[in-house]
Formats: sequence, structure tokens, C-alpha cells
Amino acid sequence: MVAEEEYGLDRSGEVWASTYAWLDCWSLCRGLDRLYNRIQGARLCIIGPNAVAPPGGCDAYAGPEPAAWLAASWGLRLSYITSDLDALQPIVSLIPYTADVAFIHVHSDNIYRVAGYRPMVDTIYTSQVCTPQNTLPLGGFTDGDRAVIIGLALGASEIALEGYGPPEASWYKSQASWKAGKLDVTFRIIRRVSAGLGYMVLEDGGGRIVIRSQS
Repeated sequence: MVAEEEYGLDRSGEVWASTYAWLDCWSLCRGLDRLYNRIQGARLCIIGPNAVAPPGGCDAYAGPEPAAWLAASWGLRLSYITSDLDALQPIVSLIPYTADVAFIHVHSDNIYRVAGYRPMVDTIYTSQVCTPQNTLPLGGFTDGDRAVIIGLALGASEIALEGYGPPEASWYKSQASWKAGKLDVTFRIIRRVSAGLGYMVLEDGGGRIVIRSQS
């Protein structure tokens, strides 16, 4: 895994953290079914933290945590959102009002936020590794690349990323963010997973990226 190679991460933390996840097989299966029917073959637009306007020409929208705030301000409905619940609480509280499905990542330093979270929408817990609990092992490292991986796994024909480029915003974080140092890892993960699933990544260097199926 790219992040493990870069940071020497220990997988045991996520296995332990998964025991705090709310086990709901029905929500997981229903959420994935809803998304597959909406995303498969569609043009998916993913809203990153630096987006300044809603992207056009989209069949569906998704994004990491800050997309909840942006979608609310633009009047958009997200098909899904990815989060590990470390954004400012007003943003986390917007998730059920702006997204149909929430993907909540579990890891060793957010277990108490996960334990205190009570889902109000279909919720799917994710991890980087396989766990004995009811988590979806997506891989990925940040909410941003997980949002892309989900779109790839669901078979979108094209994924357009808006607002993913530097400088990485931290306006939505409840604590000091080191995400700027993780951007390179994020993009490496996106490129590696895209290539493995038969997608081509096109970048313009300004935060606008299009990932297109080659089939």
C-alpha cells in the first residue's frame, strides 16, 4: 500500500478500531445497491475542499468531508460523502442533510468519534485493511482518495475532480491539519488504483483532474 510504504503504518490499529463501528449489514448492502444503480456508467463529479463553484455536466456528485458544507451552500445533493469525522462539528452535522450515503473510515485515532457517531443516513464503515468487523476494506489513505476509489469501484464512466489541488485547504478541520504533506500520497494512490481498474488519469495541474474509463 502506498501510504504504508510512505509512513510505515501499522495495520493493527484499524483492526482494533473496527470493533467500535456500528454493525449494520442492511445499511451497508442497501447503500452500495443505491450507489451502484446511480454511479455505474455515469459521469461522477467529486468536490474537493478548494472548489469554488459547482462543477457542470455531472450525473452525480460526491466528495470528502468539506463537500458537505460546499454542497449545502450550492444547493447540491451528494450521492455519497467520505469522512473520518474529524471535520468541524457543524460540517459533520450536515452529512445526513447533504448526502444519501456516508462512508465513515475507522482508524486508531478516531475510535471515540466513531463510537459516538449515530448514523442518520445509510452508513458504510471503511478501513484500509480487512477486519473481522463489518467494515469495507477500500484501501486509500485520505477522505479524498477514498471518494475517488468508491467511484472507480462502482464503475463510473468518468470521474471529474474539482478543487483537489494545492494549496490544500484546512478550513474545515477541527485541529491543525497535516494534509498538505499527504497530497502527493493521495494522488499516487489515485493513479495506482485507476490504472489497476482500467482508467486513465488526465491532469491539468490546477486541481482539475478527469479519470476516464478506457473500456
